[in-house]
Amino acid sequence: MLFQNLIYDFSQFAVVFDRVDEDFLLQPQHWRTKGMLSFTFVNGPISSVFDVITFIILGYGFGVFSAYHTDPISANAAYHVAIFQSGWFIEGLITQTVVMLMFRTKQIPFIQSKPTWPVNVATGIVVLLGFLIPYALNNVFPMTAQPLVYIPIVIGVIGAYCITAQLSKVGYIKVTKNWL
Repeated sequence: MLFQNLIYDFSQFAVVFDRVDEDFLLQPQHWRTKGMLSFTFVNGPISSVFDVITFIILGYGFGVFSAYHTDPISANAAYHVAIFQSGWFIEGLITQTVVMLMFRTKQIPFIQSKPTWPVNVATGIVVLLGFLIPYALNNVFPMTAQPLVYIPIVIGVIGAYCITAQLSKVGYIKVTKNWL
């Protein structure tokens, strides 16, 4: 988890090169901590739902839970635990990086509001590392390559999370008439 967060944190240095939306510059903005709290109470559970979905996919879909409960000290159980950890690394790293792009604007990301090239490059590097470390650099880092079927599954989960995050953001803006 610390390594995952370190990679993510380095990618966030690129945010200083990002630009804000034109309509955000039309008038002075004020921090509304009350608004942030209510937004957090909605989006925290949304994030948790997708975390649970990932746990279920990795735990039951890839046999981690059954292998571990059958014989927790076997090599098979250790392999499945490593599969779970690597899968969680991929999903967690990419999700936290991509969802930042969803919340950087009140508009539709990549369509109505495009991030600057440094933000896109940093995001691309993180996504690449998210897959590269478990698949190609697993001799350097203690990761285990996922079955290739996991790639479209994790992309689907992350895509569904981004759509849900965008919808919750739009709903929040409609209800509060503000974007944090």
